[in-house]
Amino acid sequence: MNKFKFPKFGEKEPEKHIVEQAEEKAETIKSDLMNGVTEMHKKFAQDTDTEFFICIAFQNREQKEEFIKAKGWDDLGDKYYSGLQIAEKEQITLTKDENMRKAFKFKPIKNTL
Repeated sequence: MNKFKFPKFGEKEPEKHIVEQAEEKAETIKSDLMNGVTEMHKKFAQDTDTEFFICIAFQNREQKEEFIKAKGWDDLGDKYYSGLQIAEKEQITLTKDENMRKAFKFKPIKNTL
């Protein structure tokens, strides 16, 4: 008639079961921690990577302006460009990394010269 199941006097719940539960819980915590560290490491590597740009140099400003106009990039700016915008203009498909650093917003600067 007793709906509750109690161990008999002097009986102990097997300790192995409790130890196994604790080991599983510890393994889960360790796994979550290691995944977090790995993700933090990836983000840190992305945020501190400075090799995400190129530089093109000309002999003078006139050459630079001539090149930009010939490529049709003059509507994108005159000094700093988004690689994704240039790739689109050149009909090059790049894989976008949605997890990378904050999006850069380049505003075209119209040359008044």
